[in-house]
Amino acid sequence: MTYPRTVRYSTLVRFIFPVALVSLLVVIFAVVVIDLVFTMSLGLNGRCEPHLPATDERIKKLMLSNVHECRADKSREISETTKFLREKNDKLNKKVHELLLQRRKEMSTAEKNALENELTVNRELFDYLVASLRDTPYPGVDNYTRYTVARLGLAPLVGAEPLIPEFGPVINDVLSFKYPISVPPCQDRVITGGRTVFVAVISTAENSDKRKLIRQKWKNKLKEVHEEGLLVVGGFAFVLGLTEDQETQSSIEEEAKTNEDIIQIDIPDIDENLPLKRIAVLNWVNNQCGEIDFVVKVSDNVDVNVLNLAQFVHSHHHNSNKSVFGVGKYSLGRPDRANLSADEKWKMAVEEWPWKQYPPHILGDMMVLITGNSIRPLLAACQTTPLMPVENVYFYGICTKKAGIQNHNYTGPSLIQ
Repeated sequence: MTYPRTVRYSTLVRFIFPVALVSLLVVIFAVVVIDLVFTMSLGLNGRCEPHLPATDERIKKLMLSNVHECRADKSREISETTKFLREKNDKLNKKVHELLLQRRKEMSTAEKNALENELTVNRELFDYLVASLRDTPYPGVDNYTRYTVARLGLAPLVGAEPLIPEFGPVINDVLSFKYPISVPPCQDRVITGGRTVFVAVISTAENSDKRKLIRQKWKNKLKEVHEEGLLVVGGFAFVLGLTEDQETQSSIEEEAKTNEDIIQIDIPDIDENLPLKRIAVLNWVNNQCGEIDFVVKVSDNVDVNVLNLAQFVHSHHHNSNKSVFGVGKYSLGRPDRANLSADEKWKMAVEEWPWKQYPPHILGDMMVLITGNSIRPLLAACQTTPLMPVENVYFYGICTKKAGIQNHNYTGPSLIQ
C-alpha cells in the first residue's frame, strides 16, 4: 500500500553525500601529499647551490647570482605546479558536486525508496520481528514510532526544530508547506468577543460545483450568525491541492479571486495526500490564527447545521482541556487484510501494521471539531510521528494520544443536516 510522506533527503544525506565527501577528502589529501613530495624532490635533486668552492671573488659573486636566479626559477616552478594541482582539485570538486546533483535528479522515487530499504534492518530479522508482533495488542505510540522508523529506515530531519522538543526528533517536515493561494489571517479580522471558529472545508480541485452549493447554503448562514453575534467566524476556507490541468487551475484562481475563500496547498490533489492536507491546515492555522476557540474541519459533501454549530461552540468554550470532537461513531477497529490491493485505501499489510487492532479513535471523515489549544500539540505530534494511511487512526488515535488530547464522540444535536 502506498501512503503519503513528506519530502525527505535522509537517503542522500546518509549515503550519497558521505560517499562524495569521503572521495573529496581523499583527493585533497592526495594533492597535498603530491605537492609536498614534489617540493622535497626539487629541494633534493634540483639543488641550486654550487658544489665547488670559488676562489675568485668575481666568480663567487657570479655563482651567487646564478644561485638566486635558480632559486627564483624553482620557486616559480613550485608555485605554478601547486597552482596547477589546485586548479585540478577545484575542477574535480566541481565535477563531483555536479555528479551528486545529477544523481539526485536522476533518482526516481522508486530508486530512493529501494535505497532506503537497503539501508534498513536486515530483512530476515525484520521478517522475524513482524511474525513475532503479528496479532499482538497495539503497544502504544512510542513503540509504533520505533517500529515504523526501523521499517522505513527514517532518520531525523537535519536542522529541523521540533515544535515541542519533548515529543522527540523531527520525522516529518510539517512546517514547510507553501500556499500559492490563501485567505487573510484570522487576526486580520475584527474579533470583538463571542466564540471564534475557523472553518476548513476539505475539497478537491475538481469539486467547484460542491463549493458553489456550500456558498449558497450554509456559508451564507455562517455569515448571518456572525453578523448577529451568535458566532464569530474568524476564517473560512476551502482547502485544495494542486492540479495538473491548467484550465482547472485557471478556473480555481478566478474562483479564489472572486470569492476570497480558497487555500491551495503546493501538493498534488490526490487521495493519498489527504493526511497532508489535514496537516497543512493545522500548520496554516498555527501560523495565521491567534486565539481561536475551535477549528471546524468538514468535508465538502456535508451540509452543516450552523445554528447547532453555534450552540455547540458556546456550550463547550469553557472546557480548557485539549479536545477533539468527532461527528461519528467511536471506533476500535481492526486492520483489514482481506484482498490486499494497492488501489484499496483501507487495506493494511501485516508488515505495515502487525498488531491485531487499531488504537481507539474517533471518526473524522465528515466533520471534526478541534479546540484551539490542541492545534499546536497535534501539529507537533504529526511532526514527530511516522505517517500511516488510515487517517482517522493516525490523527485521532495515534497523534491525539501523543499530544495529550482527549477524544470525544459528539452525540448532541446534529451538526449535519
